[in-house]
Amino acid sequence: MKSIYNVLFVFMLTIGTTYGQAGLQLYAGTSNAMNRDASITPQGQSHTGYHFGLDARLNEGKMFFGGGLEYSSINFVAKQNKSYFSVDHPMTWFKIRIGLGYKLIDITDKINIRAKTYGSINMITKYPEDMIDVPYTRYNSGTAAGVIGLGMDIHSLTLDFEYERGFFNAVHLVKGTEIDFYKLSLGFRI
Repeated sequence: MKSIYNVLFVFMLTIGTTYGQAGLQLYAGTSNAMNRDASITPQGQSHTGYHFGLDARLNEGKMFFGGGLEYSSINFVAKQNKSYFSVDHPMTWFKIRIGLGYKLIDITDKINIRAKTYGSINMITKYPEDMIDVPYTRYNSGTAAGVIGLGMDIHSLTLDFEYERGFFNAVHLVKGTEIDFYKLSLGFRI
């Protein structure tokens, strides 16, 4: 009998959560990262790559809660040319993001411009530890960042531009090695 109540409780909680959500957003796009240490990212170069993720918007109105998960793969070695979908020596990240979103302008009932401010816990999941011709080979397993972004919803399509500013050093015991990201994403809401 107790298991029936548990199943009913989980079922009701799931229904309540589903109706309480304003929607899920699946997205993918390009990433452009720069380390603040010039020996890692020389002037005029960047670490390019791609990302994809899933965000949820809860209790959407003029202001809403948001959160999600993101996977990112960028070139470990900075380059001058921008090759977003060909990552030679990948540095991969898994990001947990949470924050607030704001509807700035409702152009129509299906088109709006919005902004977001998120906090992000970023875990470095893979990088080439055995490369010889790079300045550092020992990275921290995690960092954190603040994210600001501007986006547009057109029916179920979403377009977002984000700036992610790193708060903590990416290289183990080396100050001034925070990583910042510029990201452009295209997605859809389900």
